[in-house]
Amino acid sequence: MKKLPILLVALVTVAIQSSSYGALILDSVNWTTAGRPASGVFLGTNNITLSTAATGNAGQLFTFDWGGMPFAAGYSTTSTSAVAIGYTTGLSTTTVSFSQPISSLALWFNFIDSGTTFNFTGLNWSFVAGQNAFQSGDTVVSTGLNSPNDGFLINIDGSFGPSAPLSFSVAKTGGGDTAGFTLSGTAPPLVVPEPGTWAAAALLVGGAAFIRWRKRAKNS
Repeated sequence: MKKLPILLVALVTVAIQSSSYGALILDSVNWTTAGRPASGVFLGTNNITLSTAATGNAGQLFTFDWGGMPFAAGYSTTSTSAVAIGYTTGLSTTTVSFSQPISSLALWFNFIDSGTTFNFTGLNWSFVAGQNAFQSGDTVVSTGLNSPNDGFLINIDGSFGPSAPLSFSVAKTGGGDTAGFTLSGTAPPLVVPEPGTWAAAALLVGGAAFIRWRKRAKNS
């Protein structure tokens, strides 16, 4: 008697699960010029400048795989560049200016550390995901250890442009510090099938494979 091709069923099931986690590629800023202000290009034509507090390495550029953070594994950005934003004791403001109108942005942060609060008061925003970061009212509070994987992702709805920059503030207890930053198109919610959906798909595929196997067995 021929054995049921269980391996085939298992492989198809894994493929179904894996396809559910395919990364969503989001257009993001290509930061090209370091310093204060730093600058970059978004969507090929929108020139962006970023002003931030003069602390540490604020304004400097670095390379980072934003989708490599565990909490953002479902997303990927078109650029691997990032810029450091600075903040001191008390409130420090970071401002992003645009040469052309833009709306519906996602803001990415990493290298956040404990004692830091990111304030988005006045903006229409939503918390998407994070590690060692949580939403509290109009702020995101960090409990991170200043590592590459300590960060968060938020969406901001609204219209920005030459006369309407995007601004947010950061509060820090203790001395000045910096965090990594970039922005992209909005990050849609990740749709992850429930375990029951996977099981149903596996049964469906398995049933079809079983029928084909039975037909071959009868004809052999």
